Amino acid sequence: MVCSLCLVLSPLRFTCDEVDQSLPLNEFRNNLRDRVRRELSQVARPETRNAIDLGHVAQAEGLFEQRDYAAVKELLATWPAALTIFLRTPEAQALQPDTRGTLAHALGLLGSACSALGEASQAEEILRLAVQYAGEMPVAAQIYERLGSALLAENRPGEAIGPLRRAAMLGAHSVWPRLSEAFLERGRFLAALGAVEEARRSGADESVVADVRRRVEERFGGLLGPWQVLVAKSSA
Repeated sequence: MVCSLCLVLSPLRFTCDEVDQSLPLNEFRNNLRDRVRRELSQVARPETRNAIDLGHVAQAEGLFEQRDYAAVKELLATWPAALTIFLRTPEAQALQPDTRGTLAHALGLLGSACSALGEASQAEEILRLAVQYAGEMPVAAQIYERLGSALLAENRPGEAIGPLRRAAMLGAHSVWPRLSEAFLERGRFLAALGAVEEARRSGADESVVADVRRRVEERFGGLLGPWQVLVAKSSA
């Protein structure tokens, strides 16, 4: 049997800022609690909350449209840390839907910018935080599409399918071409073809899904034509 007193008194060895350290377990816990309290206290201060300037969101949109992803990141870089802590406070739960939606949109822009810059893990973390702020609001469709697109860009099509399908269910019609690509990369050829047809019905240009359609046709060969005829008859 391990003595509980020994566990409390045993030193805990860890690395912080590339420096090896050792502290008794109780002291480590107390230090961790103090740090969390300080961060929560900082977020609760009005001057800290004002650092999240919602006026920056329109500026970030403009920079994103110009594909100046580095500038988007620089403008919004401090938001994820503060909003991660703020999310756990009662004040966050009391936010107006419009404010939560704006915060989710800003995080979505930042996450997509990080993805475009090749910072995959940071992009995923920020976009998953954006999902929490978006909840079931209309902006959620955009956020799920951004998350799925970021995962697809990192050659993770299996993980991308879930967020992309969620975006489609929430009404993001622009998601179908990327969803068709994700299905194709996972070998789900009929699902890929279905997504291609949904993309066409949603007004997507044929050139956007032409490569997916060609690869599906190569996979099925002469079987595809009769199958499409059968589906058309069933629909009629």
